[in-house]
Amino acid sequence: MLDSSHRYSESNFRRFENDISAVLENYPKATLIQCTEISTETYEHRFRDAVTALASSDWSTTIDRGLLPTTFSWLRQGGSFIVKQINHEIYIGPRITRTSPLESAVRLTDVPNKASDGEVDGENRELVRALALVKHHDLMEGPVIVINLPANFVAELEAAHPNLVIVEDAPNRYVML
Repeated sequence: MLDSSHRYSESNFRRFENDISAVLENYPKATLIQCTEISTETYEHRFRDAVTALASSDWSTTIDRGLLPTTFSWLRQGGSFIVKQINHEIYIGPRITRTSPLESAVRLTDVPNKASDGEVDGENRELVRALALVKHHDLMEGPVIVINLPANFVAELEAAHPNLVIVEDAPNRYVML
């Protein structure tokens, strides 16, 4: 049984009830949520607390508790569910990998499809490694666009930085999340 602190309270659950419902409706697609009241890190913890509390409660809700362990994988071992800030929004959904599509909830259409001043050349390995480290620790908001990034270097970066997500969104163009 969970303690009765605010973290696992019904009032905390009610604050996140609509978001939990939206994530369940969209699963396995990701859900992007605008959050301006609290930091992303605080949101992540309170959201997880609300789901965990709901799973062990008998509160009245329209949410199907049977879907919780499937969708919210931290309720079981080996899950791949993440809550992460992307472009001033909170991404809630399955872990993004280089081989999985980014589902329509992550709006990569907001990223230009042609070369721009904001792109980093993957030939500058030192700069790319530094950016990967910064993204791994969530110290930078928004995506980083990298062009000319060799596939073996992508694998090296992802192995060294498990919080880093690198997705190829066009030929020879990668997005670091």
